[in-house]
Amino acid sequence: MKKILLIGKFNTVVNETNQFLSRYFHVQICSENAGVLEGMLKIVNPDLVVISLIGAYDIDTSIFFLLNDQYAHVPVLTIGTKEESSRFFKYYEGEQFENLIRPVENTVIMEAVCRRLGVEEAHVEEEARTQQEE
Repeated sequence: MKKILLIGKFNTVVNETNQFLSRYFHVQICSENAGVLEGMLKIVNPDLVVISLIGAYDIDTSIFFLLNDQYAHVPVLTIGTKEESSRFFKYYEGEQFENLIRPVENTVIMEAVCRRLGVEEAHVEEEARTQQEE
């Protein structure tokens, strides 16, 4: 099962995103503090990082430098409104980062996650069904 590190303030949106993605992936929630994130990246060794940009003005921008500099091989998906996202577009050079504009449905998040992980959505859903039956 692929591992996702979900970064953001713990709120309803992050909780709902976690509940949805946890049906298909191993998800670990992390605060947007760069020091905490660095430790979690080493422990979790994620296949994908998802960042909720809610409260974007409080987000430690050094997390983007950390991800780009030391974890360039890990794809990153950010989710935020146009206003929240615009603050971070300067970090989106290259292929590592992708952004989804809120409001966004879970089906769109799932498509983006699978695309970033390089896996087929149908395969992920089948694997999840098989694990639930066991």
